[in-house]
Amino acid sequence: MRSDGIGRWSVPAIALTAFLLRLPYLGAPAGSDEAGYLTIARQWHGAGPSLYGRYWVDRPPLLITLFQLAGAGLPAVRLLGALAAAIAVLGIAAAARTAVGQRAAVVSA
Repeated sequence: MRSDGIGRWSVPAIALTAFLLRLPYLGAPAGSDEAGYLTIARQWHGAGPSLYGRYWVDRPPLLITLFQLAGAGLPAVRLLGALAAAIAVLGIAAAARTAVGQRAAVVSA
């Protein structure tokens, strides 16, 4: 442990906590956005009157691509979301550490 009382595992532990806190929602019913994006991703093959085939959504193609990659369905999408939450915590902490120091990294995480 460092002399200022902030351990080197604080930020990874917070990121893991962010991931784990999302896991209870893996089996929850689909929200309207999730269901809509899954519907679009499942039929998105490039043919049709719009960028997204027969449907239209005002979201970036990368988001729909992530839903396609999680082709296993809603639990896979939610696992990607949990992973994204943990990565966001790590990224924000890294930026704060670079700008201000370790204490700011832990607080921002």
